[in-house]
Parts: sequence; C-alpha cells; structure tokens
Amino acid sequence: MVRHLAVLVVAAVFTVSATVGAAPLSSPDDIVQIYQVQTTFDRAVSTKNLDLMMSLWYDYATLSVGDFSGYEGKAQIRDWFVRSAAFKPQNHWVSPTASPRIRIDIRGDGASLYFESHYADVATKELRAEATVTATLARIQGRWLIIDAVFGPAGL
Repeated sequence: MVRHLAVLVVAAVFTVSATVGAAPLSSPDDIVQIYQVQTTFDRAVSTKNLDLMMSLWYDYATLSVGDFSGYEGKAQIRDWFVRSAAFKPQNHWVSPTASPRIRIDIRGDGASLYFESHYADVATKELRAEATVTATLARIQGRWLIIDAVFGPAGL
C-alpha cells in the first residue's frame, strides 16, 4: 500500500512539473487558422477589401512600415492601407504567396507569422511590388489576430 502510494505521488510530481510553465501545445487547427490569416491578407489586398483586411487586426494593433513606426490602432492602420499602392483603384494586383515563404511559430496563445507578398499586375503579369510581413499574433476570444506587424522590403 505504501509503495503504491509512493508511485502515485511520484507520478503526480512528474505530471505537475511537466505542465507548470509549459506553453500549451499548438493544434493543427491553430496552424490552419494562422495560414488563413495569411491567405485572407492576400485575398483582401487582391480584392481591395479593406473590411476584410481590418478583420485580421486587433483593435489596438501596431504597424511599422520601413523605418517609420507610427501606426497605432485600427483607424491609423486602415488609413495606411487606404493610401497604399496595393489598394489604389487603378492598380489591379494579385498576391499569391508561395507556401515555402511562410513561417509560423506558435507558443500557447501567441504566435509569430512571417510571409512574403509579391504583387503582380493582372493585365501585364509583371511584378509590381513586393513586401515582407513579420507579424505577432494573439488568440483573442478564439480568433488569431495581428497585434503587431512590420512591413519591409522583400529580397528575391
């Protein structure tokens, strides 16, 4: 009986020590949802759908573009997209991102996402712009949202 109790105590100690401080394991659903953030980003740009783009962002998110780090909150981020070349009505661009250029790292309810977007003109098939997106995401009320992003130049 004492030996049986000792085994249970040891098992309980190992179970607690294995879970305390450890981030929850990510599920395949998390990976799919974060890939969906990237595909939705590109679909929003390709269709010039600002509402769809802004659905990816947390209310108090931040955005840095190049050397300038001044966009805070959805209103300022939305304004940046309105003024960006990709959302201009005269530009008919699509952005198919190749899967090998996507990196995801999930740690509990936080994640990092890196991808490259290459914007091609629909009519001419020419590359018109390219950018990298390095984003920090958080699971907020069951959804993965961008809480911080840095846009930079892509190096092909």
